[in-house]
Amino acid sequence: MDNFSPVADTADENPTALLSVATENLVSNLVALGVKITTHDPLARDWIERGVTAQIARWAVAIARQRKPKGSIPPRYLHPIIEEIMTSPGVSGIQRGPPGWWNNEAGTLAMGQTLGVIPLRGESMPEFRSRIQIEIEKQKNQAQRRA
Repeated sequence: MDNFSPVADTADENPTALLSVATENLVSNLVALGVKITTHDPLARDWIERGVTAQIARWAVAIARQRKPKGSIPPRYLHPIIEEIMTSPGVSGIQRGPPGWWNNEAGTLAMGQTLGVIPLRGESMPEFRSRIQIEIEKQKNQAQRRA
């Protein structure tokens, strides 16, 4: 069986193409979360070159939503939040989530959205926060097993 991978071969020959695809993926994720950004924004390329993952971007958006619950989020608003996350000690894999996400309903809902955990009908906020924390721990354990 032939294991030829045209994507990998193209990336090996053209690292710029791989960088462009990664930038498009990050931008697509950010736009879906309400960030007004394009692939031509220099911050998008900078974030990819610095290793900002979709998970880090989602954390940053969750923090931004705590501070700015309504409307779109400009990249310049998100930038210092991403910087803070990237310079935090031990940023790798899944962690406990952005600080303070449990302090208010908007932060909790944003964190739930980030992790794909939705509130159940009739569920109290403390119960929802517990389910989010269980998901965070589950993802953290999975990341540690892969490492």
